Amino acid sequence: MRRRAVLCAVAALGILPALAADYKNDAGVVVGYIAPSSDSTILGVKTEADSTVDYGVEYKRRFLESNRLSIGGTLLFSSFDVKAGGVKAGDIDNVAFLVDGNWHFLANKALYAGVTAGYSSWGDFNPEGGGGNISVKSDFIYGINAGYDIPIGAHFLILTNLRYLGMKAETDVAGADNQTIDVNPIVANVGFAYRW
Repeated sequence: MRRRAVLCAVAALGILPALAADYKNDAGVVVGYIAPSSDSTILGVKTEADSTVDYGVEYKRRFLESNRLSIGGTLLFSSFDVKAGGVKAGDIDNVAFLVDGNWHFLANKALYAGVTAGYSSWGDFNPEGGGGNISVKSDFIYGINAGYDIPIGAHFLILTNLRYLGMKAETDVAGADNQTIDVNPIVANVGFAYRW
C-alpha cells in the first residue's frame, strides 16, 4: 500500500510540471492610448476625434497542441473630444468590443499577430456649452493587431498590443442628413494579466 502511494506521488510529481507549463488562458486589465488617424470635412469644416486614453479588460485562449493559435476578446472604454476647425466642439464616449484571432511566433510563442473584428457602441455626442445631445450609430469594427506577452513567473504576464482599427462615428438624427467622422485609430495598450 505504501509502495503504491509512493509510486502515485512520484507519477504526480512527474506530470504536474508538464501540466503547469501548458497554461492556455490569460485574463487581465489594460490601459492605453488611442490616436485617430483620419479626419472628415463636415459642412466645410475639418472635424476630427482627438487622441485619448482607453482602459479595459482582456481575455485570450490558446489552441492547438502547439499553442500557436489564440482567440481573444477585449472590452475597451474611452471618451473622445471632437474638434471642429481645431476647436473643441463636444465629446463622445465609446465602448469597443474586439475579438482577435492571432498566430503566435517564435519558440516561446509570446510574439503574435492577427486580425480583429468587433463592435463599436457610441454614446451620444455632447455639444460643448450644452444644447441637445446628438445620437450616434453603433457600428462594426475591423482591423489588424500585433503584440508581445512578457511572462513574469509561471502565472503572471505583462500584455502589450498594437492595433489599427477601421472605425467611424455617424450621427443618427431623424429627418436630417447624417454626418460621419472617420476615426480609424491606432490603439496601443499595455496591461497585466493572470495566466492559468
